[in-house]
Amino acid sequence: MPTNLTQCQDCKDHFPNIGLERLLPVRLGWTGELGTSTLCVNCRRKAYNTYKEPYPPGVDVYVDPTTKIKVLPRITLTEATAQYCLLDGHLESLPYMHVNSLEAVNGDYKVKMFEEKLVLEKARWLYGGDIGIDNARDAFSWQKGGYIELPPVGAVRERRNRIRQMFLQRELFASSKLPAIKRYIESGHGNLREIVKTFAI
Repeated sequence: MPTNLTQCQDCKDHFPNIGLERLLPVRLGWTGELGTSTLCVNCRRKAYNTYKEPYPPGVDVYVDPTTKIKVLPRITLTEATAQYCLLDGHLESLPYMHVNSLEAVNGDYKVKMFEEKLVLEKARWLYGGDIGIDNARDAFSWQKGGYIELPPVGAVRERRNRIRQMFLQRELFASSKLPAIKRYIESGHGNLREIVKTFAI
């Protein structure tokens, strides 16, 4: 048996020590009470099918405490592929909504917006849980010189979700890279409603 292969503790098959097929440690049980096993992708899928991983904060639907509106976090096709290491084909089976982009120069430009929790679920299944997604990010980072785009977290995610939801209510998409929107998302500067009103004319 080649020394660069490791045996999965569940199915007992052998897999490479590097790349997307490498074995990864999984804490079994709801809180890891059943110990940790080093598992392949398929066995991780089975484990997480039994013990579901919770959604990170700000990924599932919630009521925003600032605006009191219901937020259903959505991301673009570009964000889904970049942040969750998915290909366009992986997203074909997922529902999406079409909205008008505010960056369209001539005429209408439609943007596909996917529910982020469904994108996360697809990536979890494909790579075998959150730990598999992290491994995929490491594996693909070489394509971008060691850099990989990560989903926002904490207050930045909350502000991104908040302003995006307000535009989506108007069936509009405003890129997080637009200066006023980027400033609000990253630092909270600016009047939220005035920003939306200005762009959504």
